[in-house]
Amino acid sequence: MAQAIIPFLLLSLGGSWIFYLIYFPKGEKGYFFKNTSVYDVIQTLASRNFIYVIFIFGVLGKLDWFLWLAGIGSNIFALYIYQAKKKIIHSTFDKNLK
Repeated sequence: MAQAIIPFLLLSLGGSWIFYLIYFPKGEKGYFFKNTSVYDVIQTLASRNFIYVIFIFGVLGKLDWFLWLAGIGSNIFALYIYQAKKKIIHSTFDKNLK
């Protein structure tokens, strides 16, 4: 049980960061990223088809691996979304200046 706390906290942090970056300020799932490659990734991950991956890890008795991968991966994905959002904001700002 104690060995699951760190990856769970990583997953909670990454998941919260992703939620904030995707749903704010518009409140729709990925609306800010519409017509970008990030939008397609968000829609794919939101489909929840990764339940099969969880099942495979469970059958192999390695759910702790899944938790670690999800914890680390969610933070990497949050950084990716943050960079994409920053790039969109800068390009929009530059267009408005012209």
